[in-house]
Amino acid sequence: MEPPRIGQPPDFSQVAGTFRIAAQVQPASVAVEEPVMLTVTIRGQAAAPYVPKRDLLRIFPDDMQRDFYVEPAGEQAKQGSWEFTYRLRPKHTRVQFVPSLKLVYFAPRQRRYQSAYSDALPLTVQPRPDPEVKIAGLTVVQAPPTFLELAEEDGRRDGLRDGLGDGLDVRWSPYQEIVLLAAAPLLCVTGVWWLHHRQSRRAARHWRRRRAVEHVVASLKASRDAAGAARLVADYLRLRLDIPAAEPTPAELERWLKRRGISKPTRQQWRSFLQRCDAARFAPAAAPAPAVGASAGDEVATLIHALEEEPCLAAR
Repeated sequence: MEPPRIGQPPDFSQVAGTFRIAAQVQPASVAVEEPVMLTVTIRGQAAAPYVPKRDLLRIFPDDMQRDFYVEPAGEQAKQGSWEFTYRLRPKHTRVQFVPSLKLVYFAPRQRRYQSAYSDALPLTVQPRPDPEVKIAGLTVVQAPPTFLELAEEDGRRDGLRDGLGDGLDVRWSPYQEIVLLAAAPLLCVTGVWWLHHRQSRRAARHWRRRRAVEHVVASLKASRDAAGAARLVADYLRLRLDIPAAEPTPAELERWLKRRGISKPTRQQWRSFLQRCDAARFAPAAAPAPAVGASAGDEVATLIHALEEEPCLAAR
């Protein structure tokens, strides 16, 4: 009869029949983490295939791992008897016994789950002894009791302290003190100069960009040639964004702006402007109003200011 799953205890050892359980421990006195052999014997009549198997046994209490390291050591089966050996290592000296073991099995005749128990086994756990190193021919000299006592101060140490220093009591020479006092103001002056130089270079770059923008806008307002307007815009973009192409196409410019982190609306405005310039250059019949002159200069100024306000370029 198969053991029913309804009402099955969580510590059921997957055995069916009638059983008794007993345990023996050897030796009964060990040091911490030294092994003791626990022999568990289960006797009875088992209904195949529900015979005792080590992997399915649930005989130890839940808190067994708190006090012992448990390792399987061997097993042996006989007619009506199953013997399992475990190697236990106590973890601390508070262990006083090997706890009682519980075997939960299913009794087919009674059609219910039953439990069999073993007796708790007394165990003495002693502190772990200190390791002793024994080497043939080695003589260990014990230090006298006064070896670790502090020596009294005397005048004989003054010469050593003056020459080599005593711990943290270091005496600086006048020359070293002058160097230390002069180093702090020098570092401050160097830092101020570096900050001023950095700000000056940033201001110079900003001034050059502003002059370049003014030059491009003024040249576009005075220009009536679509090719010249395209070249002026290309010169500015190469100066500002390091575009390698001499005259980038609208698609190339948009891809380059995207790589530099320019927002999509700004990219689309620049692409539209270059497309109208190309249309005025290469298809004048399709573009009756060329993208040059004062209106083009105002439009380019608006595009340049929008480009300069981009977060990725404002910090450069």
